[in-house]
Amino acid sequence: MVVHHRRSHELVAIDLSETSFLDSTGLHAIVEANARLRERGGRLLIVQGPAAISRLFELTGLSNHLNVVRDEAELERFFTGAARPRSPARMV
Repeated sequence: MVVHHRRSHELVAIDLSETSFLDSTGLHAIVEANARLRERGGRLLIVQGPAAISRLFELTGLSNHLNVVRDEAELERFFTGAARPRSPARMV
């Protein structure tokens, strides 16, 4: 898992593209990070993980509540201001 962030912390990204395992503790950390960022006017972006990780997000309903991008190229567009997250996010 790789975490990217802007200097102001208004936009933070967690890259799950190479994650092979994620349990309830990891999901809880992601949900908490999202809540804390939203309280401060920030946004959390998730780079979609492999099929098993994406399925976990779908089964728990998190794919409907988090901003998920497909890959690092899409993520880069958010960091440069060229794109906006889909809301609610959908994992494709």
